[in-house]
Amino acid sequence: MEYTVDSGTESESASCIYGNYVDEALLMADANGDRTHAYIHNNLYSPVAMIDWTDGTIAERCEYSVYGTATVRLPGPDGSYYTADDITQDAPKTANPYLYTGRRLDILEGGSLKLQYSRHRYYDPQTGRFLQKDPLGIAPFGLILGNSFDPVGQYDGGLLAYSYGRLIPTIAVDFLGLKDYAIGNGPRPDINWDDNYEYDASAKPTLKDYLYWFIFRELLKTLEATGFMPDAARAYRHYRGASGDDLHVKYNKAIKEDAKIRRSFESEIAGAQADIERLHDGETKEFWVYSQEERGTGHPETQNWQKALGGHCIWGEGPVKYDSATCEYSFHISIEMEDWYNFNPAQNDIATGLPDEINGRFQRLGWAKAFFSRGKVERTVKWKRGKASTTTEIDGEPRRRSRRRFR
Repeated sequence: MEYTVDSGTESESASCIYGNYVDEALLMADANGDRTHAYIHNNLYSPVAMIDWTDGTIAERCEYSVYGTATVRLPGPDGSYYTADDITQDAPKTANPYLYTGRRLDILEGGSLKLQYSRHRYYDPQTGRFLQKDPLGIAPFGLILGNSFDPVGQYDGGLLAYSYGRLIPTIAVDFLGLKDYAIGNGPRPDINWDDNYEYDASAKPTLKDYLYWFIFRELLKTLEATGFMPDAARAYRHYRGASGDDLHVKYNKAIKEDAKIRRSFESEIAGAQADIERLHDGETKEFWVYSQEERGTGHPETQNWQKALGGHCIWGEGPVKYDSATCEYSFHISIEMEDWYNFNPAQNDIATGLPDEINGRFQRLGWAKAFFSRGKVERTVKWKRGKASTTTEIDGEPRRRSRRRFR
């Protein structure tokens, strides 16, 4: 790779050694293959320091705004960082080509335009937007919930096709860009659920239907007697009851017991925090925010919650208070959960591999009925403006720090 660095006119050659993650540069070497610098990353794999390979000193530090505008910091004559004579610039002095989220920096227009190359699109950290539309054209949560491709409808209403990191860039990297909180009281998200096994009065049960109905009845009794997968058993019992009534889910319990559900819950809160700071004028003391789009969680990790909820949706709303004297936000967020408990053609149970069609047939015959599972949790979230990553407390407890990437 050849790069022009430090506003120079001649190119310099550099090569990198990479880690297991797709954007994880570990070491940089010169044209002769001699190692020159080692990378130090933050939770988004953005390089925050370049370490001189020869003596172990910090050659340069890299700092980023929330949406990725880079500031490269160099020591001044005193040789120390964060003193009055520090030198700051907007491009690396080393030959390092990687900045925000580990993606390559392209310097164009004689140095006046700096864009992040993100494979299929260019990203402008100054505006926090991609310069091209999302090339996939996926309906909201299509990859998670099985919706069809919708190249046009997904982008109705404007610029979300260009948005970055699902508007939660402190923890997300180049996600679908379909999540957004707004100020005010708005309607709950309109979620479209499928129902592929509607009741058919003309359907006739087969011997196979009777066999599986009785086998699953006995398995359900065993689960209930042993207490194994209690939430899955409760949901399946409700399905077989064929009432179609909503089932209340203890979502707090799900958050505690399933890491995937917990990460989605924490991501929802972090996204709300980022949007609150983006929308707030820095003066208004009290206001309300609501989620304009649902978040698809994907399938839980534990078998109990895979069968009880599967891929479900969450969204949030609540009042925000801002103390201008301390620059502290207090957000009482109410997060609601919704799942449509049903079965899908051509899909199988994750754990056992049994076709969904077996249980779907029960609904078609009128023996069972799909229903909504719903739940709700509330949290009080406090943090300092501009310092959510280090000052956030949820119900009085510091938020856990994680290196996990949300894609």
